[in-house]
Amino acid sequence: GDLAVWVRERAVEQGCLRGTIALEAWYTAEAEGNVWHGTCRDALGSTKSFGVNVDAVWKPSKPAA
Repeated sequence: GDLAVWVRERAVEQGCLRGTIALEAWYTAEAEGNVWHGTCRDALGSTKSFGVNVDAVWKPSKPAA
């Protein structure tokens, strides 16, 4: 599956209008986990920022031991 598609679906759940979502190039490692940030417009046409924690569905590859 495409992680970006999943992140966009979560953004829609957070109030983003489909088709207005702009994602950053990739997720960022943060204290609470790996978060993919982006911006979009909401139903009122206002710009909003969002962040989706991808740890629930994405396991970064680890170097082989």
